[in-house]
Amino acid sequence: MRNTILVCILVGTVFLGTVIFRVAQGQENQPPSVSSLVIALTSLGASTASINLTESTTKTIYIHGTAADPNGCLEIDDVSSPSSWQVTFYRTTVTNGANCTPNGRDCYQVTEQNSHLSGCSGSGDSDLAFEMTVPIKYYADATDPGAMPDFSATNWTARVLVTDDGSLTGSASATTEINTLSALSVAGSVAYGALALDQESAEQTFLITNTGNDNDLDPFISDTSGWTCALGGYPASAVRWNTLSGQSYASSTAVSASSTNLNNLSIPKSSDTAVATSAIFLRLKTPPTGAYGSCTGTLNFTAQ
Repeated sequence: MRNTILVCILVGTVFLGTVIFRVAQGQENQPPSVSSLVIALTSLGASTASINLTESTTKTIYIHGTAADPNGCLEIDDVSSPSSWQVTFYRTTVTNGANCTPNGRDCYQVTEQNSHLSGCSGSGDSDLAFEMTVPIKYYADATDPGAMPDFSATNWTARVLVTDDGSLTGSASATTEINTLSALSVAGSVAYGALALDQESAEQTFLITNTGNDNDLDPFISDTSGWTCALGGYPASAVRWNTLSGQSYASSTAVSASSTNLNNLSIPKSSDTAVATSAIFLRLKTPPTGAYGSCTGTLNFTAQ
């Protein structure tokens, strides 16, 4: 708010009187405040104690509440300069806290482009409502029990910071958890080629991608139906796997109907710059008799 100075100067041949200075005192600028802050899973929804991420994509959360300015809500209603809004959603123990460096694992910052302000009726009103959306990556740090890496002793914080037209600020914070998402995706298919009876295939590389936020993902493999051919078939155990390339069929592990841990294939989670992928190596040996023509089988992969 500006102070107004009124100056009256009398000019003439004869100067009689006094120069008058009058100061019309304006209201002193006071900082805004933020209250009733909520982290929700839906627009204007109820507070959530935890967040379940979405495999291989983003999960949108909604941060909403009420803000007020003693000088009137118009001081904070404009989402362009000089007033401004910012939400930081961050793992509470991350370096520099709310001033963290934005990245998909532990720090998100959004500004006016993600905000929605409503309820400011004019100069006589001091309050307004706000809501901001934050898209959370599928590899954001988990903070639930058993999280890898172990961030179970901490949580996630949402801080809303509003700056009014006079550059004064107000803020509020709320907390929640992000749960572990153990998930994976696999390459579409494996072609072993044309094989004679009782013949081993060449080694086939098969990629597995961590599509969740479990930083120590353990993939499991199984085949509950075996192979079906144009005539006859052969068991699931005809396929063998290894986590090392260049290993023989005999030294590899047979697939079975029981879900089996792919030993030594713990897959870390992805980051902003790299998708976390690991490979296993498959070989197939056809039976000596009882199978002819085109054959198909299904490998099942699960994340634990």
